[in-house]
Amino acid sequence: MLFDGPLLYLDADALVIRPIDRVVQTSADFAATLNRHRGRPVSHFPPEVAATYQSLGWRYPTRDYFNGGVLYFADNQRTRRFAEDYHRRWQDHGAKTGSYRDQAALNAALNESQLRIQRLPIEYNATIDAAPCFARKARVWHFFTRDGSPRPESLLGYLVDRYRAERAIDWETFDRAVETDNPWIGGGHPFWDERSNGAIDQQYLRWTEDALDSGDIEAAKYFLRERVLRKPVSRTTWRALCRFGWQRICGFPKSSG
Repeated sequence: MLFDGPLLYLDADALVIRPIDRVVQTSADFAATLNRHRGRPVSHFPPEVAATYQSLGWRYPTRDYFNGGVLYFADNQRTRRFAEDYHRRWQDHGAKTGSYRDQAALNAALNESQLRIQRLPIEYNATIDAAPCFARKARVWHFFTRDGSPRPESLLGYLVDRYRAERAIDWETFDRAVETDNPWIGGGHPFWDERSNGAIDQQYLRWTEDALDSGDIEAAKYFLRERVLRKPVSRTTWRALCRFGWQRICGFPKSSG
């Protein structure tokens, strides 16, 4: 045991940009956001890990599947027992697969635990490379690194490169990125300037449909807000919204078409 007390863990590619005190004020044993990854930014049990779960004798699909980038652990006997199980599963995963990635073991241990778990909103772990709209009003931007390095066109990549070169943090660029809710530098992310790209607009509609089908209402609200920023929603999408009562919740305009 290295230390006592509650623990807030953040990945090295998670950049805190606004206050996150709500996380440590929770009465839950554990708190994290659901996992939403590149290609399918909707909460689901990733089918690519099913074979690993089966080979290790872990139950799947799990109740939820959380992202490991921002994790809160209270300090009590329940979380300590969970941490021991999580570490054991992480070691088993590494020995079996040769990869010591943490997320599969984390979720397998959570699935068997008796912890009081709080789902954190997307804003506390905005996986912006999965869906750039998650960046809006986020508190933590979670960048996906490649071979241990952040993408050079990302704010994190720029800040790291600038610090290595000048041993200084460019706070002016940081503040401007936060103010504009844009974590991309220079040419930016290809999915950011959606207003001029019909293909990307359709991508958000497909993500919305997937989120509705999966019951990931939080993600669907993000996607629909992006969609509605540009044009009225279709009659089909509007009917889907009404099924979940979102006319009242989100105040989206009804399509006139």
